[in-house]
Amino acid sequence: MTPDDRHPHPERSAADASEIDALLAGHALGDLDSAECERLAALLEQDPALSDRLGEFRTTLQLLPLALPA
Repeated sequence: MTPDDRHPHPERSAADASEIDALLAGHALGDLDSAECERLAALLEQDPALSDRLGEFRTTLQLLPLALPA
């Protein structure tokens, strides 16, 4: 997956994309405050494709324990 695949909206700046990734990661980790949750909900409503990206973050989080040494 290329960066363009993750963020198919070229009108968004790199800072916006970085903020979105931080919100998605924070949500997957359960680490967002109420304002951040509201911001992410608005973004997901504007761009339903971000739900797929959120799923990728959740999958990655679930796989992390498997990467730890035994």
